[in-house]
Amino acid sequence: MPDKPAASDWPLLGRSTELSRLSECAKAAHAGHARLVVVRGPAGVGRTSLLAAVRRDVLRHNEFLVLDATCPETDREIGYSTVRALFAPAEVADAADDVTARHRARVGAKWAREALTASRSAGADMPRLLHYQVLYGLFWLAAEVMTDRPLAIVLDDAQWCDELSLRWLEFLLRRADRLPLLVVLGQRTDTHGLAQDILAGMVADSRAETVDLPPLAPADVAELAGIALDDRLDPLFVRSCADVSRGNPLLLRRLLEELARSGVSTDATGAGAVARVGGAVVVESALDRLVEQPEPVRAVATAVAVLDGMSGDVGPQSLGELAGVPPRQVSEALDALRRIDVLQPGSLGFAHDSLSASMIGRIAGEEVERLRSKAARLLNDAGWAAEDIAGHLMLLSDLPESWMLGVLVEAAACAQRRHAHGVAVGYLRRAIALGRDEAARPHLRVDLARSLAESDPVAALRQLDIAISETTDPRTRAVIAAQFGCTALVARRAPEGVRVVGGVLDELNLVVGDRPSPADRELLAMVEWVLLATGTVERSTVGLVRARARATTPPSGHSPGERQVLAVMSALAADECQPVGRVVDWATRATRVLPDTGDWAILHAARALRLADEVEASHAVYGWIADRGGEHTSAGHVLALAGRALLHNSTGDLHAAAAEGDRALAARTPGQARTAMPEIVRALTFTAQDQPDRADHLLDLVEGPRIEEVVDEWRFYLLARGHARWVAGDLDAALEHLLACGRALAECGVTNPVVAPWWVGAVSVLTRLGRTAEARRVAEEGQDLARRWPTPRAIGLGLLAEGTASAGTRAVELLEEAVRVLSTSPAQLDLAHAERRLGAAQLRLGDAGAARKHLRVSMDLATLCGSTALVRTAGRFHAAAGGRRRQSGRSAVDNLTEAERRVADIAARGSSNKEIAEALFVTVRTVEMHLTNIYRKLGVSRRSALAEMLPGTPPRHRGHDDGPPGRDAHLGVPTGAERG
Repeated sequence: MPDKPAASDWPLLGRSTELSRLSECAKAAHAGHARLVVVRGPAGVGRTSLLAAVRRDVLRHNEFLVLDATCPETDREIGYSTVRALFAPAEVADAADDVTARHRARVGAKWAREALTASRSAGADMPRLLHYQVLYGLFWLAAEVMTDRPLAIVLDDAQWCDELSLRWLEFLLRRADRLPLLVVLGQRTDTHGLAQDILAGMVADSRAETVDLPPLAPADVAELAGIALDDRLDPLFVRSCADVSRGNPLLLRRLLEELARSGVSTDATGAGAVARVGGAVVVESALDRLVEQPEPVRAVATAVAVLDGMSGDVGPQSLGELAGVPPRQVSEALDALRRIDVLQPGSLGFAHDSLSASMIGRIAGEEVERLRSKAARLLNDAGWAAEDIAGHLMLLSDLPESWMLGVLVEAAACAQRRHAHGVAVGYLRRAIALGRDEAARPHLRVDLARSLAESDPVAALRQLDIAISETTDPRTRAVIAAQFGCTALVARRAPEGVRVVGGVLDELNLVVGDRPSPADRELLAMVEWVLLATGTVERSTVGLVRARARATTPPSGHSPGERQVLAVMSALAADECQPVGRVVDWATRATRVLPDTGDWAILHAARALRLADEVEASHAVYGWIADRGGEHTSAGHVLALAGRALLHNSTGDLHAAAAEGDRALAARTPGQARTAMPEIVRALTFTAQDQPDRADHLLDLVEGPRIEEVVDEWRFYLLARGHARWVAGDLDAALEHLLACGRALAECGVTNPVVAPWWVGAVSVLTRLGRTAEARRVAEEGQDLARRWPTPRAIGLGLLAEGTASAGTRAVELLEEAVRVLSTSPAQLDLAHAERRLGAAQLRLGDAGAARKHLRVSMDLATLCGSTALVRTAGRFHAAAGGRRRQSGRSAVDNLTEAERRVADIAARGSSNKEIAEALFVTVRTVEMHLTNIYRKLGVSRRSALAEMLPGTPPRHRGHDDGPPGRDAHLGVPTGAERG
């Protein structure tokens, strides 16, 4: 790149029109018609350069005697300082002496001479009459000069001219109408001086002209850039230079000089660097302009910087208090800051992003600390929100005043309520580090752990552990330990949680004794349920809590703590096949008041209800968390979605299962301890949808040494992997995983046959491998378990497994009974598998007609459920039985289940939901659920459309009832039915 030009070498571009106007005014003045021209513009717009060009190219050329000066800001209160500067040069002084010598008799010469030679305090001590005499004497002196040649007075930075000198110029212009006089004033529009009103009056005169300097045009920017950098400029680069400099010549020159030093290329790739380099130049230029401002303006600018981000809502009173400036001067200072482009027009926002930080960086650290502390105090006294004040407190190196700690704690609570846990963590860490109240520190750690649990649960455990050690009161320790246990669940540190919670619970029992108060009884219940819930997670602790639960007397459920204990006990009881009615009763009582029941307890109760085929109740309980993710813990939200996925999978709605699984996968937050359940339940759905490779891919993502320790994840992982291998045709691997699933359940004391019904698939795989004796043995074990948990689904699966392991008419009889029982359960996909098995058994006996009937039902149910794998398998048997492929033009009505068809027929006749429920002996909630599915399947949105679509055809299936499939179809868990 070429060497940059010196400052004097920069050409004056884009000012030809202004020079022409000034030249015309000079000609008029030369001809004896006095003129005033005010050249106006902000700093850097080229005002001084234009005045220099006028002196050089216009006034000297026309033989004017030129008096010129620049008004310094420091002299604006010194009377006649500008007049003395104008007449100071030797040439002018000699002329003045000459005139005075020739006209000593005139008293005006003496008056002028006295003003020109007065001390720096001249004007301050003169009597009022003498001011007029001085004005007259100076006028007479100027008039005498103009008898010899035209006079031009060029004054730059006139906004800072002292008042007496400006009064003289005004006096001179009023009396020089026919004299050869030209007065050219350069005025900055981005700052005001003391004589602003005088200037405004002079500009209003009819003989005055104003020349406002605009920004440079793009062509001028391009020419200057070419001079400074390179003749070959990309248009995008030039446009970037124009945008950054805003056409300000001084700013543009600084930008170009910096670009030249930085070696930035002038092609399109260098355009991006212009903004980066220019940002610093713009900020530096703004700071230079700020330095020129009076002290009150700089003080207000500093106050705005300290309050940056909220100063727009701070009144002049508070802003003035922080700046140490009277409120009446604050508005004037803000106007000045906007004129020099430090603040944005009409607001208190800075014109440049980094300007605030640059201003603060120029202030000594102690002063910044003082200002920030003062700002926080002012805002606190004015009643500002805690989070607004906390922003200033976070920047302090100490919290010397007691109210400051309270503000940080309140701000953290506000952030937690709006789920801004990262912000709350920052406030609380600061409060713990700088707070001087030792007694408050454990409570601060508990609050900190509550926010950390969402993103860094291991760090949350460390804070809770310290808080427990800092606390001596057993009851307070128990409360903290309960939070420790819940956090250990999220952090996947269940053994550590059981150790800490168990130890604190034993200590609390000793303190409260045999007859605890109601408050102590509730506290004991709260810690008890946390211990039970924490211990159910991993293999090393599940046996301990099962024994503890069996020895615990079930509470009544009248308080939140008791309901939470009942919730966990219901799930543990369901695992051990305690009476179904008892399990449902405990879970129902536990979820009677959902808002005051914790996430983890809700999940246990929902699981118990799911295993008991209480689909509606389970769906509602899961939904309390799943559909309100913003109101619950992130981990609880993810597990609720996965749990509802298992629920939908058990009812056979795989379309909903896939959607819910995707929601669960997407719901995890960064840094959260990863539960593998979303991948596992989604893998189960992929398998049923005949995509075992995708299922294997998801399961590969969750493999690891810790997964074997996590009870739920490990058994469902084995079940999902076994089903995927089965559908893929790898029967040996499938059997290995399914049998391992059974062993994992037994090790944890789980005897419920529908928790993870591995045995149904194992029977089918063993049969396919020709190991019929083993198949019958596993089927018999499954039947024994099903009898201990006599829900329709469990009994139906037991019959399905035994029928699969049998042959001939015995197989048909068992499978017919399986179809009958499963038709009364909500397990529609299991029913479809039973229909397929029954059709295959009838085909082997030679009854092709009966086989086709059941295989068609199986394909229809599998289609509605979304099980592509079962549709494929059933279709193969259907073809072998002589069936033809179903035409694709089926009516949408054919997609309705029998229960849905019955509801639709009654609804089409105009009956209300309550009337339908009474007619079918079901709940109104069940009717609403069926109508939701009916509208979705038929593609209608109102009840009146049903009559047009239902021709009154008889129900399609044999009289089995579908049961409630769930109101909102979502993701599911491994069904107990076979996959191949």
